This record gives sequence, C-alpha cells and structure tokens, in this order.
Amino acid sequence: MVEDKTPTTLEQKWAQRAFCAVDKVSHKSDSGDFKKSEYLSFAKSFPNLIHSCGLIQALAFAQSKNKTVFLADLSFVMNGEKKYELIIEESRKATITKYLQLSRHTLAAAEWIKRYAEALLKEDGDHNDSCS
Repeated sequence: MVEDKTPTTLEQKWAQRAFCAVDKVSHKSDSGDFKKSEYLSFAKSFPNLIHSCGLIQALAFAQSKNKTVFLADLSFVMNGEKKYELIIEESRKATITKYLQLSRHTLAAAEWIKRYAEALLKEDGDHNDSCS
C-alpha cells in the first residue's frame, strides 16, 4: 500500500481533529458533571463569545464554567494535545500580533467543533462512525 504524501491544509487538520474529538464526545455517557446537550450548547455559543468578548475572556469564562472537556477538545483541534492550559497561558502572554493570530486560529478551531457538534450530537444520536 502506498502512503499518500499529499500535504494537508491547516483547516483540514483542524476538521479531522474536530471530528475525532466530537465523535468521542458523542460516545460518552452523560454523567453528573458532563452532559452532551451542554457540550453542544457551549460549542454553539463559544465562537460568538470570542467575537463579543475577546479570546482571553472567552477562555476564562469557559474555565470558570468548568467546560474542561470543551477546552481540551479545542486544544486538541489546534495543537493535537489536550492541554488547554497552554492556550490560556499563551493567550495571556502573547504580543498583539500573536494574540490576533491565536484568536483567528482559536475561532476557526471552535467553528469546526461547533459544526461537528451540530452534526454528531443530535438528539437521535444517529451519525456515521468513521473516526479511528
């Protein structure tokens, strides 16, 4: 089998990672501190939160509301790691140019999570499962 060496774009990487992250959420069971419906609701609202409040405040709000699963997924989509504390720290210490770039990247990653959450976390739970 020949491995495809075609480069992927950053958007493609984010889309693939977002699909995998949200797919894992779709297979989780609701528990005391985690509910899929709350994840979906927060995923839908987070991009608007970045637009209206700015990146640092949006991340701080998510952290204060204990949205750690969402933040870990956001970090995974952006960096391939679930250490969301790094994004929060980076956003606090970044120069204005880096902060603007980080805001754009975070917004794009959050939009991918939002789209896949809308697609995969439907009430009926019916979706294709092709993430390995």
